[in-house]
Amino acid sequence: MLLLPIGLFGCGAKKKYTVADVSVISFSCSSMSYTDSYAYSLKKENEEWLFDANYSYDYENPRVEFENKKVSAQDAAAILDVVKEQGLILQAQKYKPPRIKVFVLDGGGYFLYFKMNDGTEINAEIYNEDLVNELRTLTEKCRKS
Repeated sequence: MLLLPIGLFGCGAKKKYTVADVSVISFSCSSMSYTDSYAYSLKKENEEWLFDANYSYDYENPRVEFENKKVSAQDAAAILDVVKEQGLILQAQKYKPPRIKVFVLDGGGYFLYFKMNDGTEINAEIYNEDLVNELRTLTEKCRKS
């Protein structure tokens, strides 16, 4: 008898997270072509935002990699604004992987990952062009500095 009332009040429902809860956001693309693959990660440690990137910015130059590059709160906010405006946390929470795994040799895979302040991890195979563009903007800014 107690199970019915508990279910009515939403116990067991997924917690609603906001961008204020994000401690790590990572986005990557895996591809058969090494130059088309990339990985970006923005993480908050000790009230500072650190950025990692591994990518090729064009076909003539070598791979660019850097880790733990300090970025401003304003730069981090630009990324988080896209996450908020596009509702990416909720999209990732609602994501359900396909039942049938299809592997396409030439296809790329996009992976979005969040780690929240409470330790919760949220993964999804989601592509968002606005997020990618903002991450690339930050990457170029870091590369040139």
